[in-house]
Amino acid sequence: MNVSNLELILVQKISNSTSTLDTLIYSKALQELKTGTITVVNTTSDLPNPNTAFIGHLFYEKTTEAMYLVDQLGYSRKIEAGPNLYSWGVNACGRLGDGTLTNRDSPVTTVGGGNNWNKVKMSLVGCSAIALKRDGTLWTWGFNACGELGDGTTTNRSSPGTTAGGGTTWCDASMGYFFAAAIKTDGTLWTWGSNSHFQLGLGAGYNSLACRSKPGTISGGGNNWCLISSGSRHSAAIKTDGTLWTWGDNTNGQLGDNSSSTRSSPVTTAAGGFNWCFADAGVTHTAAVKTDGTLWTWGYNGCGRLGDGTTTNRASPGNVSGGGTNWYKASTGFCHTAAIKTDGTLWTWGQNGYGQLGDGTTTARSSPGTVSGGGTNWCFVSAGRDYTIAVKTDGSLWTWGNGGGGRLGNNIQTAQCSPGTTIGNITTWFYASAGNCSSLGLKNFQ
Repeated sequence: MNVSNLELILVQKISNSTSTLDTLIYSKALQELKTGTITVVNTTSDLPNPNTAFIGHLFYEKTTEAMYLVDQLGYSRKIEAGPNLYSWGVNACGRLGDGTLTNRDSPVTTVGGGNNWNKVKMSLVGCSAIALKRDGTLWTWGFNACGELGDGTTTNRSSPGTTAGGGTTWCDASMGYFFAAAIKTDGTLWTWGSNSHFQLGLGAGYNSLACRSKPGTISGGGNNWCLISSGSRHSAAIKTDGTLWTWGDNTNGQLGDNSSSTRSSPVTTAAGGFNWCFADAGVTHTAAVKTDGTLWTWGYNGCGRLGDGTTTNRASPGNVSGGGTNWYKASTGFCHTAAIKTDGTLWTWGQNGYGQLGDGTTTARSSPGTVSGGGTNWCFVSAGRDYTIAVKTDGSLWTWGNGGGGRLGNNIQTAQCSPGTTIGNITTWFYASAGNCSSLGLKNFQ
């Protein structure tokens, strides 16, 4: 088998995969293939005997098309298992999921452990978290006064537990402020928790003051939802046909429908279109990316969080300053925004009082600018309340901004205006979520 055939198989693995982890594993393999640190073998019997010289080396076994990584003991370990889940920061209401209410200055594992976590989301404003496992189960923990944990109760929980109804067909999920939303593999969209601003998307006939402590489908139903993001009191979701829908609180135009009217059912943005591929709902603003690589923002624009060079609110989608057609993903924080381009560069804008823009200053910025140190190997970013987390392609995890309560995971609690690594400088991170003052992260190859 030649290199081109191997690359073709790996690309096919990526395109056929439904797992974020699988995609990243094979993406990593592709990168290492080009640098010569991956070796093709015929069968597992051809894998090396314990030999520390191969630590961190990837092997591709042709018979089963499996990937193996030589671990720190020199043994070849099949890398089909998922990652461990870690948390750090303020732990009020048990939002870290470690079975305690103790704040953590550095990452700790959640109760129940396991190494098959696939995606996590910490509430940007509240005190709750939600996570998916590779087996399709959905887990929640933390504050639960409005039933946002979806377990049929209003009791706080300091360790992960499944939602009411269970199931193994969940594929995407997001935690908002006192509410949550999730999508199943059949394309249906489910919400639960507080409906104070019609954020559950149940329609005008549903009592806005009534909470729902168990998952239920939204108004209009449908079975073609594929992406969901919940902010403070509004949500943004994308369907398989590429249309973008929003609902809930619209006081600052964060729904993007060119109005300030709250919507109890999903509505399309003023920009319309069938080419949306990514969206992220923040506290009072929203960001989304189209398949043509353009980045759009709308809603409240205090401190320039929309990145359009102004501080003027906008109730319909508009491009960020500088435009461009190579935006990959964006993350909306409390008052700032961060985004990555396809060239691996990381850009931030908005409020910067704690250094959350990571540009070495505390000066707000209304147009995108790169973080201190630059670099072209950023692959994931999450903007929190007043801090930011990002991951590089080498698996290192970087944090900056407000360090209060240990939210930066670096064992200190002072603000940091430039990116710095978390404790241990571990290089196996691939996913993270910055919240109100607590964080979640996934480490691979454990």
